[in-house]
Amino acid sequence: MIPAGLLVWRSADTPEDCWPGGARLLAAGTPGRVEPLCARRGGQEGRVKMADVAVGRTRVRPSRSSGAVRRRTGGRVAGWWGLWLVLGVGVALRVADLLSYPRALMLWGDSYVYLGDAARLRPSGQHPLGYPLFLAALRPFGSLIVVPVVQHLLGLGLGIGSYLLLRRLGVRRALAAVGAAPVLLDPYQIQLEQFVLAETWTSVLLLAVVALVLVPGRPSVAVCAAGGALLAVATLSRTVAGVVLVPLLAAAVSSRWGWRRPAVLAGTAVLPLLVYAVWFHSSYGQYGLDNLGNRALYGRTATIADCARLQLPTVERRLCDPAPRAARKTPNFYAWEASPLNTGHFPRGVRPLALAGSFSKHVIEQQPLSYARLVVDDLAHYVGVDRVSGRDDWPAAAWQQQPTIYPHRWHVLLGPASFAARKFPPARALPAQQRAHGPILWLRAYQRHIYVPGWSVALAGLLGLLSAARFRPAGGQHPQVRLRTFTAVTAASTLLLVAVPALFVPFDFRYLLPAQLLAGPALVGAFELRRSERDRAPTGPPLRRRPATATS
Repeated sequence: MIPAGLLVWRSADTPEDCWPGGARLLAAGTPGRVEPLCARRGGQEGRVKMADVAVGRTRVRPSRSSGAVRRRTGGRVAGWWGLWLVLGVGVALRVADLLSYPRALMLWGDSYVYLGDAARLRPSGQHPLGYPLFLAALRPFGSLIVVPVVQHLLGLGLGIGSYLLLRRLGVRRALAAVGAAPVLLDPYQIQLEQFVLAETWTSVLLLAVVALVLVPGRPSVAVCAAGGALLAVATLSRTVAGVVLVPLLAAAVSSRWGWRRPAVLAGTAVLPLLVYAVWFHSSYGQYGLDNLGNRALYGRTATIADCARLQLPTVERRLCDPAPRAARKTPNFYAWEASPLNTGHFPRGVRPLALAGSFSKHVIEQQPLSYARLVVDDLAHYVGVDRVSGRDDWPAAAWQQQPTIYPHRWHVLLGPASFAARKFPPARALPAQQRAHGPILWLRAYQRHIYVPGWSVALAGLLGLLSAARFRPAGGQHPQVRLRTFTAVTAASTLLLVAVPALFVPFDFRYLLPAQLLAGPALVGAFELRRSERDRAPTGPPLRRRPATATS
């Protein structure tokens, strides 16, 4: 007899219809047969041989007849109702967005820079070449509307990929659908897919990196190399993506992958960036991925710099704004408009952006509390309840589905018909307003009430880290070990992807998108780990071994 209360859990080849995941207490059965703790589907039953039963593991061998396989496959597809539901709504929202805007949306400045870089394929001082390479692959289609169409398809792929990734790690179907819902249903995600901007492409690369490196449990050296290369491309699309390397390497060390795997992962992620930095130096005379970092950081520090008390070189004082702090402009004004950085006269041989980086460093070193207060304010804004922008922020209305577009106010406009436009139009040539069409009023009403709030992204990261730290597997081969590593990495990456923009660039809600992608799986992983611990806890009195009796 198989004793009641025997603690087992499913292995990788166990039918998930019968073993939804986690530990199970088996009821007493007859020799050679165990009834599964689930509803029988298509007449299938779990069959266990006594030799396969051991404390901590059992294998369930279902019937291999073709009819049973067809019934099992059909049951699995029908069981994906949660995915079909959120995917159907996501498809409808994206079709409505395409019908509302007859052309791609452009961010005045950035989007045109991307198009120009895609045509030239040379290092740009404003952005690296990761996203322009993606655009260059779409240039043969001619029409620019293909960009939002492909990005909407990639957005749907992100949702499906998140669901399948979580299912591969043993997460229940309903929870996996919850993990995929943010990227499929969030209106800000959908609206940014309509823009010629790098957020969607970067999110695809990040999810591919996480899937490649973390799903195998102990990836091969070749898989680590592929994951590192994809992370390098993601970093060349949005430089903030590089922070994901830190939790990946921490997971590799803590999971004892040896020294070659983390070394290859780090090498393939960093070496392409070093090569690109040398290439960038050949064009701009300094090593880096772009010039945007110094410009953005100057925009932040110029708003708090107390030049009367700062010890600065004489040439750097040209970057000071003599206006009192209460009367100063916004960070984006100092970074991009008629600020001392953009209108000042500097000695021959002085690079203004390098000077701006040095100025920012001195301000942070000598006014650490003022800068820390600035960072904390932005972090609190990112994790707030509402999507409302303040005076110093990039307008949140730029990423909202608006019936009327005001280019002068939001720096957003309907894009050209083809890839031919490489330079953004001058401000005086921008139209006063542009109208959207179709179901835009329905989309706007949806966005007012349904979106992923920033506090939920931060909460997902914190709960994921806490659950991964508290989880204690029963053994080194426990099937939830991979899920714990995955949850820890996605949770830590979520928090880093929120914190780093607050440190270095002016506030903009679109920087939440990559963090939002990983927040859903991190939160679902936290709940699944907690459920696994509850299921593993003994519910009855401990079994007593029957004393041996003497035989005659």
